[in-house]
Amino acid sequence: KESKLNNICVENDATHVEEIINHLNEKLGTRYTATSKTTKSHINARLKEGYTVDDFKAVIDSRYKLWKGTKFEEYLRPQTIFSPKFEGYLQTAQLEEEEKGEWGECV
Repeated sequence: KESKLNNICVENDATHVEEIINHLNEKLGTRYTATSKTTKSHINARLKEGYTVDDFKAVIDSRYKLWKGTKFEEYLRPQTIFSPKFEGYLQTAQLEEEEKGEWGECV
């Protein structure tokens, strides 16, 4: 029984990792793979901490908005975005969403 449950968790993690990396690649125009050991370990560590796929997407979108075209652009990569600093990045993303809701999006 236990191994079946573990296999289901691994399959779900693989699906989540793929969805997250696909979003990252679409946003950044990159070709990161969902099979990279380092990438998987960073994402799975954050998933085990209870973060959701939507949290990852929010962080990706936020970091892209903040770092694209700046000296930080080179850090738009899985090992930075999904590092233990993820919680702080998510807080920033959530604040941006709250502000956007209050003020509307400036064009």
